[in-house]
Amino acid sequence: DGDAMVVGSLFGDGAAPGSGAVHLYRKAVDGSWNEEAELIGNDVGSGFWFGKHVAIDGACILVGSPQEWLGTTGAAYVFRHDGNSWRQEAKLLPGDMPAGGRFGAGVSVDGDRIIVGAYLAQGIGQAYVYERDSGQWLERARLPSPGGVWHFASHSVAIRGDHDIAGSPFDPERGDSAGAVFTYRRVDGLWALEQKLVAADGVASDQFGWWADSDGNQVIVGAPEKGQMGAAYIFERAGSTWVQAAKLLADDAAPGDAFGYWCSLKGEWAAVGARGADAKGLDSGAAYLFHREAGVWSQHSKV
Repeated sequence: DGDAMVVGSLFGDGAAPGSGAVHLYRKAVDGSWNEEAELIGNDVGSGFWFGKHVAIDGACILVGSPQEWLGTTGAAYVFRHDGNSWRQEAKLLPGDMPAGGRFGAGVSVDGDRIIVGAYLAQGIGQAYVYERDSGQWLERARLPSPGGVWHFASHSVAIRGDHDIAGSPFDPERGDSAGAVFTYRRVDGLWALEQKLVAADGVASDQFGWWADSDGNQVIVGAPEKGQMGAAYIFERAGSTWVQAAKLLADDAAPGDAFGYWCSLKGEWAAVGARGADAKGLDSGAAYLFHREAGVWSQHSKV
């Protein structure tokens, strides 16, 4: 976010062996990135996976701690900069406390709103929306899996203003595990399902929705198993409807690359991760940057 970057280390030895830790870096005038702080939850212990997923917006950092090895509910921690240092502001827990729910496996923050994914809550997954009111974070909504399909709202949650999204990579509408993403909108203080997004060329096993991100008027969705190589899709809002605007592919795609396993979007730029790319050795991974110019998305570079 601007000149700040937050990085999770889910197996870091911050509070205890393998408890996890989060590191904040700040960009200096000379372009170098320097560590500013290490963040650790006040009750974190071994196996918490603190930092598996992280998000930052201004003076607020959100850290997911799904505690997958422990089989407990999981948690999300909110840190805020008080003008001098970063301090833990809140520990978020779901009101229904689903055992083994993996709460914190996906997180996103925008101003005074947060969304947290728990892909095994109620056995199939659920997303939770929080709002900050007078310095307190309050649970405002629980978004269940609309299709009753498991692994809903895992990595793929994002919130921007009155709009949020949650992925369902095993949704069967276009075939078994073809995948989908659900968009929600806040109207009169209530979050309501707005639209179901599917790939125009979606087929079984694509896992569309494994990862997703939004910048408000655009959504990017990864489908890491598409055609055995992977793809990413961009949707744009046209009036009250979301429409598919582009399909992104790596120019050197190869089977097993898992292009679309991670993705991010901001304005005219999109980044797509291919965790299985072999450029620096077997499964060493790569990231692809795409740029939109005159309404057309094209690959800009490969990192």
